[in-house]
Amino acid sequence: SRDGSLVKWDGGATPLPPRNFDKLPVSDEIFADLVDICEADAVLTRLNDSQPDLLATDSPAECHSRVARNLGIANVYHIWAAPDREHFSVLALMLMDDFTELPTMSALLRRVQQGANYGNEISVLPDEFWHEAER
Repeated sequence: SRDGSLVKWDGGATPLPPRNFDKLPVSDEIFADLVDICEADAVLTRLNDSQPDLLATDSPAECHSRVARNLGIANVYHIWAAPDREHFSVLALMLMDDFTELPTMSALLRRVQQGANYGNEISVLPDEFWHEAER
């Protein structure tokens, strides 16, 4: 305390886990939520290692926000493969904020949601799309 006397707090302690404890007791749903929450950080870490110039334009918070937002969009449109999700995150950092709302990208996302291959679809986007979506 301020007067120098010892302050003691006898709070309720959480019991120690059993000796053979090897994992948190969380449901599959909670674990999936934790993975989703951490994914943007993991993607940004990989990008920082491989393409740090992508992160130089915006603040770390803005980069995280853009990537997290696009990963949510990737979930909606069934972009599940890790390389495709990372590529889609790169687009979030390179292109204008609402590039997913452009008609060409909206159509692509609907096709992917219906089962088309993301990589194949991206590879045939017309040059006009890339010019329109530039930041």
